[in-house]
Amino acid sequence: MRILIVAATREEIPDLIYDLRCTIFDFEKGGRPAISTIANIKIDILITGVGMVATALAMGRHLSANTDYDKAINLGIAGSFDRNIALGDVLEITQDTFAELGAEDGDKFLPIDQLGFGQGMYKPNYFIGGLGKFSPVLNVKQATAITVNTVHGNDDSIRKVKERLKPQLESMEGAAFFYACKQFNIQPLQIRAVSNYVEKRNRDNWKIGLAIKKLNTFAVEYLNLMRRSKKTTKTTTVTIYPPTLEIPVMTKLTLGFSPCPNDTFIFDAVIHHKIDTEGLDFEVFYDDVETLNQKAMRGELDITKLSYHAFAYVADKYVLLDAGSALGFGVGPLLICKGDPEKLRLQLTTHNSQLTIGIPGKYTTANFLLGLAFPNATNKVELVFSDIEDAVLDGRIDIGLIIHENRFTYQDKGLKKIIDLGDFWEKKTGCAIPLGGIVANRNLPLDVQQKINRVLRRSVEFAFANPKSGLEFIRSHAQEMSEEVMYKHIELYVNKYSVDLGEEGKKAIKLLFDTALEKNIIPEIKEDIFLISPIMVK
Repeated sequence: MRILIVAATREEIPDLIYDLRCTIFDFEKGGRPAISTIANIKIDILITGVGMVATALAMGRHLSANTDYDKAINLGIAGSFDRNIALGDVLEITQDTFAELGAEDGDKFLPIDQLGFGQGMYKPNYFIGGLGKFSPVLNVKQATAITVNTVHGNDDSIRKVKERLKPQLESMEGAAFFYACKQFNIQPLQIRAVSNYVEKRNRDNWKIGLAIKKLNTFAVEYLNLMRRSKKTTKTTTVTIYPPTLEIPVMTKLTLGFSPCPNDTFIFDAVIHHKIDTEGLDFEVFYDDVETLNQKAMRGELDITKLSYHAFAYVADKYVLLDAGSALGFGVGPLLICKGDPEKLRLQLTTHNSQLTIGIPGKYTTANFLLGLAFPNATNKVELVFSDIEDAVLDGRIDIGLIIHENRFTYQDKGLKKIIDLGDFWEKKTGCAIPLGGIVANRNLPLDVQQKINRVLRRSVEFAFANPKSGLEFIRSHAQEMSEEVMYKHIELYVNKYSVDLGEEGKKAIKLLFDTALEKNIIPEIKEDIFLISPIMVK
């Protein structure tokens, strides 16, 4: 038996691809298919791209060259017109209609069927009912759907389409999938998970993560059910349209990050091509964080590490990637001194405190936290972060604000902690402290921004899986740091938020900016700060 799984984006079926042990395979670029765990069933996964045109083209092209499929399964998310359907529900589509295929006649709409030029509504001749007895996950409901070029977000257009077609769900590919299956005489099955209600566009109400999780749980269980009575193993391939490499091979982008171990750890695999970089190459600039902040102010780099404080000033130039950030608990900057910590802390709270404080940069998150904790502490001197300890010891400054690996070395030099500003933030908010993030220039096309994010996540995951792979590279930039201190530094700043911010990480970042805006520390941010996921464009 041979099955074709069709999805618009790989982001909609990540668990399924993992469960099948698939690698992303592009027939146009060549390569070997992956090995599947599904028994005597050959499964191909076709990633078409978003929309009915992309779906029809990709399926037509693929099915013309592969004529032996017994079944095709379309998996994706959808919006629901029906409020009786819960967000996250998984449904089998029993009817799908090209909502815009036809002609207007005054206030009337004439579907293509009525015009006599073709078929606009499709009903499969196969349904999966009754599988709930094998697993509750497979006990899906049924629904009717429409396929659109433009998802609805206007009250008037929503009302009109509901009156005309009475749909329950809408997607951008479903009817095109049914159309292609009919043309090639393949048994179709369309499964949708509801990510949002059809209403004025409001991402805060979306449950994309929940929908994708339930969609993948269904798909894995459904294929496992088919496997249980089988014995032999076949191969699985994943085909992507448009091709994975959508910009010229070895497209070079400028990339800036610090020589600190956490940055060299996460970027080692990508800049040394230990992973698939999807045709990207990088011209690398190593700078301290405040220099990177200043370069971001000028929009110099395509991709850069920067402080979250600085990001507030350049959100019109850069967008934040999901991968690569440094957030966490117990990772905040420290205020240190040579004298009596309690006495100096008390002086910091006085209205006219004249204590000289060495800071690693005006736009660092460390300086933002200092202003939040001690708003009267305004006598600041900007220094390179690695020089601050010596400046305290030499008496050039009264207090030092330290970051990075200096957390592990200041006590060895006889210096004392006044306050952990990260601990101050955590007790005040209950959230992780956002220190630094990786941003992409908004002048880059959206698909390139998304590609950078995928590649960077791959690099972080490689680093976690192979922590010693970049040891010599990390050491070469680590300022005579011991290996123990290097990896303490990495463990402190590289964590789950470095792989993906997730909702928890994004909440902490939003809170940081809301707090800063409330206290007039940063300007108002008008842009969406987070990178748009491919599936959120739908």
